Amino acid sequence: MVFVSSNDFGCLRIRGDQLGTLNEEFGEKIDENVLSLTSLNIAQAIEEHDYLLVEFYTPWCGHCKRLQPEFSKTAEVLKKMGSSVKLAKVNCDQERELAESYGIKGFPTVKFFIKGEEKPYKGGRTEETILKYLKNTVE
Repeated sequence: MVFVSSNDFGCLRIRGDQLGTLNEEFGEKIDENVLSLTSLNIAQAIEEHDYLLVEFYTPWCGHCKRLQPEFSKTAEVLKKMGSSVKLAKVNCDQERELAESYGIKGFPTVKFFIKGEEKPYKGGRTEETILKYLKNTVE
């Protein structure tokens, strides 16, 4: 399941096989292993997941485009391992106010939330270096 949106009654979830239709509206690939966060669901995601690594990105940024497949591969590995660490992303073109509220000034910016508290991310931008950072930080 992937977070897609929220309403007054809580976070709505949508099955992965339903994402293709929504995906076309936003013009970007949706990764079933990486949560897509918005101002409507970020607080709930941070609360629900003890370990949440969030990429704040823009679709036009070259560095973001290079990070995306690495982030996706990392999320897949974590899922296969049964890890409690979840990866998420925020499209800052669509969520400008949210990006400002988290002090995002450049792209990509990665933030790590541990039990609801924002911690600085000091890892790399490849699957290997992200996994190494998470192993050293979470254990």
